Amino acid sequence: MSFIHYKFKPMLDYKNLDIGSIQISIGDLKRAIGEKEKINLECFKLVIYNSASKRKYENDEEIVPKNISVYYQRIPKLEINTPKLPETKNENASGKVTKSPKVICQDEHIQSEKFYQMSEQERLTHVQKAATKKYPMYNCVSLYY
Repeated sequence: MSFIHYKFKPMLDYKNLDIGSIQISIGDLKRAIGEKEKINLECFKLVIYNSASKRKYENDEEIVPKNISVYYQRIPKLEINTPKLPETKNENASGKVTKSPKVICQDEHIQSEKFYQMSEQERLTHVQKAATKKYPMYNCVSLYY
């Protein structure tokens, strides 16, 4: 099996592309990556770089050997006849960022007089509850088991 290891520039992990021979041209590699990653090559241009040497492959007829690692960048084409990307009708995917209003729970803050009238154990329980209210346990999962 002959593979080309490729990744999108900001990603960490490489993906494998089976080329079926000992070499492939850059033009064929761009088309294969476009098909596999579902990139519309009419709207975007792929620029391929060698991962080890950071060399940019300029010519689509250049040949790369099997088992090489490359990364690519997706650059929008600036041509006039380039089709536009479809607009999203989903409000959740519109890119608008909205903040939800902060609701302060009555248990978080109490009056100073009431706090000083509490016993020590009640104060500790209240402080612990108020301090951990914003940080639920399901957000505090350790990555190192």
